[in-house]
Amino acid sequence: MWDDRKPSAALLRIMRAIQVGAFGGIERKRTMKTFITALTLGSLIAVPAFLRSSNAAPLIDAARARAIHDCNVAASTYKQYLWGHFESDTYRACMAEHGQQE
Repeated sequence: MWDDRKPSAALLRIMRAIQVGAFGGIERKRTMKTFITALTLGSLIAVPAFLRSSNAAPLIDAARARAIHDCNVAASTYKQYLWGHFESDTYRACMAEHGQQE
């Protein structure tokens, strides 16, 4: 008895909308799976490019490191609360003498 009945037109429209994805149905799930898969694969490929290897060159060279150290020692004798901006002026002048940016 129930097998002979056909679904109403409204029920067919609702079923069709769910299949097409109007209410977040099958199509939306497939799209989200594709997006998550692409994001995962992209991150697996891109992340190693941003990581530094253990034997990569240091971030600053030895001359700059030495200049920073020397200039900090030279400027540390002048405390800002006593000498005002003379401490920073000394540091800047020292870095310029070493041929480095501040």
